[in-house]
Amino acid sequence: MEPARKRKITQIHSEYAQYENEVQVKTNTKRNYLKNRLIALVVIMTIITVPMLVMMNNQDAKIASQLKEKEAMEEKLVTLKKEQKQLQQEVIKLNDNEYIAELARRDLFLSSEGEKVFITPPSSN
Repeated sequence: MEPARKRKITQIHSEYAQYENEVQVKTNTKRNYLKNRLIALVVIMTIITVPMLVMMNNQDAKIASQLKEKEAMEEKLVTLKKEQKQLQQEVIKLNDNEYIAELARRDLFLSSEGEKVFITPPSSN
């Protein structure tokens, strides 16, 4: 195989060739300018969008944790409302004299006049 030959091409030094050369230089300069502008725009947009995406991700995580906390608090609220109803019913009962007498007989083994109290051991069943 023969080595590749180097050809020497002589350039034409005419006005037209100079004009075309200048046009090509201007076109290349414009292309480089536009390319640099595009690169700068992409860099600026990246600098703006990346922190925004990070913030959105953090906010989503916060919202998710706050929703879990809200659900837990709602469950706690339901149990506390049930407890409040139960306590209100107990307060109503404690204002009743018959209920107080029944508690005294059952828990304190008190009796009214003429009554006898028999205490039996609890059954093992």
